Amino acid sequence: MEKRTFKQSIISSIFFALIALAALAIYLTVHKNPTCSDGIQNQGEVAVDCGGPCAPCEFQTIKALKNDWAKFFLIENKVYDAVALVENENPNYGLGEISYTFSLYDAANRVVGRKEGKTFILPNQKKYIVEARINALTDVVRIEMTLGKANWVKLTDFQGAGLLIRDKKFDNSGTGNGAEKARAVGVVKNTSPYDWARVPVAVVLYGQDRQIIGVGSTEIYSLLSGEEREFVVSWFNEQKQPVQDSEMVADTNVFSDDNFMKRYGGGEKFQQF
Repeated sequence: MEKRTFKQSIISSIFFALIALAALAIYLTVHKNPTCSDGIQNQGEVAVDCGGPCAPCEFQTIKALKNDWAKFFLIENKVYDAVALVENENPNYGLGEISYTFSLYDAANRVVGRKEGKTFILPNQKKYIVEARINALTDVVRIEMTLGKANWVKLTDFQGAGLLIRDKKFDNSGTGNGAEKARAVGVVKNTSPYDWARVPVAVVLYGQDRQIIGVGSTEIYSLLSGEEREFVVSWFNEQKQPVQDSEMVADTNVFSDDNFMKRYGGGEKFQQF
């Protein structure tokens, strides 16, 4: 009788121990430490997993960057220029810095060339990302451009950086200096009240049917408010197709405090933009 009672006691103890473990597991699942990705509105959040200690709820409506396309152009033996078009559809958010990588592939789908860099994206902007002279190990048949993590910054009612280009010209007569075969020329005017330290300029060349057949870029330094500055982008290789048109785009990084030049002993910041 005592043995039977002892055995029943052991079984009961195991049974209640299992129930206790199951209850503990349920408790830990329901009462886990709150996070900004637990799918529960807690810890003072305005809505589920946003607001309060988490990212603002409006971040949930931000559209991801569109990586529209990437193209490459043979410059000389196993040396290529590359361009990609990235589109930011957000009117009040941009990126002060984002990394990118161009990867060149051969016919066997192997990466035979790569170029990394960083750029910025303004609100509501379509941006050309240009990289010149990427060396490849062999002939290239395909290109990809990938983007890094996007850390969005808000700019309310952004109206642009105030950069205009006029007097755009493209000349492929080959009358420039040295081995220059063609050049694009234009004048950038800074209509904003700010002095920009750096103003990148991208040039895209079009052939028949608006097909992109070449790219180039340059940079203007210290463009003061109200100032105009000429720029020149040169090509030293023969264009394989006749250039029918060109597009020239200037922009500047309004998110970088260093890009607002100091004047009269003071400095501007992008938060005042």
